[in-house]
Amino acid sequence: MTLLPRLRWIDVPFLVLIGAVAACCSWLGAWQLQRYQTRVQDNARIAARLQQDAVQFDSLLPLNGLDEYRRVTVQGEFLPDQRAFFGNREYQGLSGTHLLAAFKPTDSQDVLVVDLGWVPMAVGVVVEPSQYLPGGVQTLTGVLMPSRQLPVWLAALQSQPTADRPNATWRTVDVDAIAAVWQYKVQPLYLEVRPLEQPSQPSGTGNQKTLPYFQSEIELSTGSHLGYAVQWFAFAIIAVAGGWFLLQRANITPDKV
Repeated sequence: MTLLPRLRWIDVPFLVLIGAVAACCSWLGAWQLQRYQTRVQDNARIAARLQQDAVQFDSLLPLNGLDEYRRVTVQGEFLPDQRAFFGNREYQGLSGTHLLAAFKPTDSQDVLVVDLGWVPMAVGVVVEPSQYLPGGVQTLTGVLMPSRQLPVWLAALQSQPTADRPNATWRTVDVDAIAAVWQYKVQPLYLEVRPLEQPSQPSGTGNQKTLPYFQSEIELSTGSHLGYAVQWFAFAIIAVAGGWFLLQRANITPDKV
């Protein structure tokens, strides 16, 4: 048996198929590798931003995408008539959600959507968000987070809050969609509040004096992109090697066996 099989004209379609499969797998591997490299770069940028000292919120106005993940300090008051819940989250084995609130900065006409943190939600227990919103002028320190829209295909499957259902749970913090429900003009970024100290650990339904608990939505991981890239490149090699093996088998005549 020779290293290179003797090709016949009937082998051409098979070769085209093998080449297409190998090329597709190689492209997918390169795509996943590029996503991995982008994730590493983004993580490094976010980590560097989080290490910077907090700046005054008004010094960044008007906000834009360049201000994402900046640490800021802002003064203002909560608007108790507008609040919402975001996502289904667990905290040390307890079911709960994040509390979103409308915050009116002193130096801005636009409302700032604020993620105050995690609060417990038990079956049959009605959570009243206003009990977690202090009155008067408050000073908040946190990180400016990018707005997130639900993918179109997922939005069609999962209902979001509307003007008729303002207390439904948001799947993502989409500030434009929230603004339409709250009927306020809001900032393009939202604030993830970061307390100076993490309060005591939750127990049962928690202590209202220490709630909400800080739980960041920032995840500095590279995901599975590198593993997927290796898999796709492996599939490309298998396709080529498998095609060569099958061609060898097909070109062995009975008298050569």
